[in-house]
Amino acid sequence: KKTVAIGVSCLALVALVVGKKAGPLPPRHSFFGLESGTVILDNIKLAEEGPGLVFRLYESGGRAGKAVLSFFRAPRAAAETDLLEKEAAPLALKQGRLELEFRPFELKTVRVEFADDSGLPAGGALVPGTAQRPE
Repeated sequence: KKTVAIGVSCLALVALVVGKKAGPLPPRHSFFGLESGTVILDNIKLAEEGPGLVFRLYESGGRAGKAVLSFFRAPRAAAETDLLEKEAAPLALKQGRLELEFRPFELKTVRVEFADDSGLPAGGALVPGTAQRPE
């Protein structure tokens, strides 16, 4: 338990400068929310192929449990995938949230597509420090 807490505390966020936008910013905003006692959201990345984001989560406490993932915009579809992001099973969205059941120490990879994916580049990694795909 202590090892997981130390590891999570070392995770670094990378800021991405996207330029000025018109209008006021809210005083507080969250892109994703995770409700869980022992499930860790380990990674968020662009899908390798096609639109959407891929979330990797794992159960860290050695006991079965549930996690609820919420999003910054309305999700259109969600699916559990294998580690290579090949769809294994569609997942039901409930009021824009995703409820996931975990076995002890289970790792899950989930792909989520949003109703408006226009702000997300399609597939693969971004060039570090930019919002651009490699040529």
